[in-house]
Amino acid sequence: MKDPRWVINRLRTMSPGEVAHRVRRLASQRWERARLGGGWSPGKRSRLVRSQPLFGHDEGELQRVVDAWKRRFNLDVPGLQGLLAGRLPMFGQEFEVGMDIDWHRDPKTGRRAPSSYGMGIDYRQPEIVGDIKVLWEVARHQHLVPLAVAYAVEGDERYREAVAKQIDSWVTMNPYGSGIHWGSAMEVALRGIAWSVVHSLLAL
Repeated sequence: MKDPRWVINRLRTMSPGEVAHRVRRLASQRWERARLGGGWSPGKRSRLVRSQPLFGHDEGELQRVVDAWKRRFNLDVPGLQGLLAGRLPMFGQEFEVGMDIDWHRDPKTGRRAPSSYGMGIDYRQPEIVGDIKVLWEVARHQHLVPLAVAYAVEGDERYREAVAKQIDSWVTMNPYGSGIHWGSAMEVALRGIAWSVVHSLLAL
């Protein structure tokens, strides 16, 4: 609970337009939370959306892209084997997340974030979510990109299967709106970028 004095001072710095925006946003979140609690979920599209590869169709361009990613991620065998075994390098450390990742557990502190309505979880409270920087970094799925690059380079199905397994696992454990990974639009966007790159690499 915030200090009332902080709230009053914050309100004094806000324009009427910002106050109105925040009120509408809060009302929208409460409405969405109530609907999710009642069993609502986004409906599937009635038609398929044709995806477009990010890297075009020219073989020379595709090879240049793959070579650039290969240099960027230094696809050495020990590093790839570590990723396959669930050892993720982040922030100058290596974190053990295992083969079957618990997407709500912070591997640094061992604390597990609640699976309640995502926008209602205070990610600034380490006693609730652990180290949110580490927890969110795992779920951004940037570690899947070098595995997808390795598949594009070598054609080894182990890399493709590992990527697909982790994305399927994340989707299963994080239904729309539920859990800390739906608590920030930026996290949703970063995960979407990683998925787009991975999709195009696996489709090469």
